[in-house]
Amino acid sequence: MVALTQLALVALALGAPVTARYRGPHHSHHHGGWNPDISRPASESATAVPTSSRLAETSNGITTIVTTTVTSVLTSGYDSGSGTETTTTEALVTSTTTKETSTTTKATSTEASAPATSSGSGIESNFKPGVKWDICIHHPIKHDSVDDLVPVQAEVWDIDLGHAHEFPNMIPMMKKAGKFIICYFNAGAVQSWDEDKAQFPDDIVGKALDYPYGVDEFYVDIRDERVLDIMKARLDSAVAVGCDAVDPDNVDAWAQDGDDPTGFSLKSSDYATYLKNMAEYAHSVTTQEGNPLLVGQKNAPEIAADLVSTLDFAVLEQCRGSSVDTETYSFCSDFQAYIDAGKPVLQIEYPPSVSASDGTLSSSDKTFYCDAEDDDKNFSKVMKWASAQLDGWGEYCGGKSYRTGEAEYV
Repeated sequence: MVALTQLALVALALGAPVTARYRGPHHSHHHGGWNPDISRPASESATAVPTSSRLAETSNGITTIVTTTVTSVLTSGYDSGSGTETTTTEALVTSTTTKETSTTTKATSTEASAPATSSGSGIESNFKPGVKWDICIHHPIKHDSVDDLVPVQAEVWDIDLGHAHEFPNMIPMMKKAGKFIICYFNAGAVQSWDEDKAQFPDDIVGKALDYPYGVDEFYVDIRDERVLDIMKARLDSAVAVGCDAVDPDNVDAWAQDGDDPTGFSLKSSDYATYLKNMAEYAHSVTTQEGNPLLVGQKNAPEIAADLVSTLDFAVLEQCRGSSVDTETYSFCSDFQAYIDAGKPVLQIEYPPSVSASDGTLSSSDKTFYCDAEDDDKNFSKVMKWASAQLDGWGEYCGGKSYRTGEAEYV
């Protein structure tokens, strides 16, 4: 398994992975994720992508730590014979070994339930219930300067992992402004534009998602170890590009329409196990800030109680239900366990009046989505257009609407 993971690490160092479309609890949609046909901005051509893995073994109070770093170096040139630009990539692998005295003590049950972040200074220590956040995955964020990061009060940002690779200066600028970065990717399906789609053998690719996405998105068998290995490589890629946490989507397929929506008869317990295994690996790698990579739970209230002790936060869509659709239901209360454990719950609501009125909420929607309720007490709430339009528009309860600028492809 270590060998497979290291091979995937090298492969992804030579070509960054793509993420998937963002998907709500009952619908999915396209976003501007990684597209191999889109050229990188010339001013942001990445020349080196480091990734690292860390193994530790303790004996007689001495911990031996072996850190392996894979760095891909991209060199551009010109072939005068063919008249074309060329790019060569070299993977440099280095290992370092250190020894330190073990002073670890057994954690109490309270400590074990806390997020996996360190206790250092900065936003990591503020990633807790009530933190201000924003999500923008349908377009890359304008990042010419820290002044582009609107709303300024958002300390946590959920962005697309593919955009982070296409615009390698985006996360560094956000980090300059002191932001905590969550990177979104599709963990439950493979898409036609995924950079790593060839790594999914046919026997682990199942049914297409509901219309109109069936032509380019297909569920995968998340029980298969090969799927987990691909996701581990994506987690390595997230660390390399500067993410502090990940937002893996499409992990509630058992709840979709039909008797067997995936083609693999997957159960909620399968997804719970899948996310636990993903989190175990994520917590074993180290971000650029020196913290474990955090993993969030996307919707799926049925498995929240099983995952709260393992995962680090939650991202919910429409947990209050809909102000106009009586068939929807509220599931916010299922995630109060995260709040009780000191872990943030990042809540997105989609007021129908926003789409109908170009950014002005109706008074009835303000009441429905913003009046205080115990079910989502201390959640971090933001209102957006719709699940299919998670772009730069947003509004906080009690505040004014805002728009985050869009980075341009050149």
